Amino acid sequence: MEGRCLGSSADEVRAAAGAFLEGLSVYGVTGCLKHYPGLGSGRVDSHRDLPLLDETVFEDRELFRSLVGRGRAVMVAHALAPVLGEAACPTSLSRTVVARLRAFAAPILADDLEMGALSAYGSLPERAAAALAAGCDQVLVCNALPARQEVAEHVESTARRDPVLAATLRHAAARSEGFGRNELGEVAWDRVLELADRARALAGAKP
Repeated sequence: MEGRCLGSSADEVRAAAGAFLEGLSVYGVTGCLKHYPGLGSGRVDSHRDLPLLDETVFEDRELFRSLVGRGRAVMVAHALAPVLGEAACPTSLSRTVVARLRAFAAPILADDLEMGALSAYGSLPERAAAALAAGCDQVLVCNALPARQEVAEHVESTARRDPVLAATLRHAAARSEGFGRNELGEVAWDRVLELADRARALAGAKP
């Protein structure tokens, strides 16, 4: 995750992420926090393998709680987090982990289902149904676009046989309704360039 982090401590991340999210909201854009509950303690890249998180994930989780207000979305990572009460499956497929998140975030997205971390958890359609059954409101299929129809059909057919999944999908639709539909503010190009320069300076980038 080198180069993709906002800081090396919880306070640094909270300050930088908070400023970024507030900046988005000024222009009518609602942010999405990722990757819940925090991948900092993982030793492998979830694009390739399934990370195992240690007890520091408790601090990471609280950081998400402090930032998720104002209707912001949260993306759930693919990782094992036994300390959160789930040792059998990744956080994105865990009803235990996602249920706690549903109390303070909407909508909840599962990270890209194509990632290597989920390679042992079935086909793309099966992963989608599992993530939605766990309580995620939406799932991502980022590159295998031709598979989207098969994913949707599998989820629909599974829901017809599973009343719990069917109810979960209805709740998911309600929780996602209106998200990201804010009126966007106009931004002059000169202002865009000014803000980009400020962002680079804050990030320590050289001119």
